[in-house]
Amino acid sequence: MQRYQFNLLILFFSFSIWSCGEGEEGIVDAPWDELSDDGRALLYLSINESNYGVTVSTKHFDSQITFAEFAVYYDTLKFSLPQDNFFQSLGSVEPFYYHHEKETGKIFFSYNTGLGGTDADLLVLNFQQAGNTEWVHVKLIDYDFKDNLGNPIYASCTNSQKLSKNSCLQSGGTWQINNDEFTIGSVCYIDDGILAQAATGESFSLYENTGNFIWAQVYCGIGP
Repeated sequence: MQRYQFNLLILFFSFSIWSCGEGEEGIVDAPWDELSDDGRALLYLSINESNYGVTVSTKHFDSQITFAEFAVYYDTLKFSLPQDNFFQSLGSVEPFYYHHEKETGKIFFSYNTGLGGTDADLLVLNFQQAGNTEWVHVKLIDYDFKDNLGNPIYASCTNSQKLSKNSCLQSGGTWQINNDEFTIGSVCYIDDGILAQAATGESFSLYENTGNFIWAQVYCGIGP
């Protein structure tokens, strides 16, 4: 699939930033090709800007992963999905469960085989434009990975007896993502003034809009 080729400024001036995504903490948004070099596992998005197809892919996934689930979150005022055939699996790995919450803009996927040890494109979401795409941000949320014994991978609870996020939080514990081992990548349509500001190394609050928007996988939390 034809992929968006990133502006050279991203490659030279991008750095990891922390964003507070939908229900997640301490998540790093950054280019997948940069993060793949540091050996961390990566779950990331990319976009075909000619038709708004968003692909979900993996990199460096732990071979012990047996169960995996995640959700893709999008702005329903900017994007929509068709009633039928709103996604296609790529390759031989198929989710055993999926569900689209149209009202909230969340699409849930669960896998019980085939993701361990993969570097692969999993599926493509057939988004359609519903409104102005400026500042649109599609991101991954609610992800969870386990081995065949149910032990969490890339995450842990401060209460070591709890092996799931829900039971961890219900017990009063804190669910922690191991950002030394795992990270994610979003996709967004941002003003390239943000990239120019990143090049200065100064505060993003000082950036100036240029009116020229580009697709990127960095700085997705910056802007209105």
